[in-house]
Amino acid sequence: MKRWLAALTTPLAGAKSFAGAKSLAGEKLSGYLFVAGLLLLLTLLQLFQDDLLPQLRLELAQGLLQSETQGTNHRVDVRFCQPWRLFTAHWLHANWSHFLLNIGSLIAALSLFPEMTRLSRLLPPLLLCPIAVSLGLVLFDTSNQWYIGYSGAFYGLLTCAAVQLFGRNPFAPFVLLFVIAKIGWEQTLGPLQSSSELMPGQIAIQAHLYGAICGVPLGLLSRFILAKSSSEA
Repeated sequence: MKRWLAALTTPLAGAKSFAGAKSLAGEKLSGYLFVAGLLLLLTLLQLFQDDLLPQLRLELAQGLLQSETQGTNHRVDVRFCQPWRLFTAHWLHANWSHFLLNIGSLIAALSLFPEMTRLSRLLPPLLLCPIAVSLGLVLFDTSNQWYIGYSGAFYGLLTCAAVQLFGRNPFAPFVLLFVIAKIGWEQTLGPLQSSSELMPGQIAIQAHLYGAICGVPLGLLSRFILAKSSSEA
């Protein structure tokens, strides 16, 4: 009887395993296509950066912009009237060097953590870290005039990946040590000279800090969800 049951269940288990592997491969392919599309979009945004910058950057100098409506000048708080800036500011860069540095860092991070190319893992930090960094800057760093660039959100993505995959990816501990050391250096000794040439130094290092802080709970939450899914499978 046991032999009959084993003969019946083995093909079903094999089919289920094949279907799972096929689904995982499809999700990874979707992730790679999404990343390729994102890189293309960022390149297009950089090409038209001069035209888009006034409408998309994050305004921090009391959140105010001069505006004209029906021939009268008035000042509006763009932090509340134009909330899209909390997200869009992170996809523009000050110049091509700034752009290439951040894009290269993103590609390197996804090479170290190929698991993050799955959309279910990539989208949460990709969407939430920019908003978290912007809120941190708006609330605590209004002495600066404006902010653009992906580096703050990138630190969130990097930290999220390292926390989520700690013990599962051999690079995770080293990446966490790098993030801790880099942010510790910036908070105590100031930004590296190469970084300060791309963006005002103080605002850049605060963005890195807020991004890393956001990445920790996101990584822990993702780790918990993955562990729960594995136990139920």
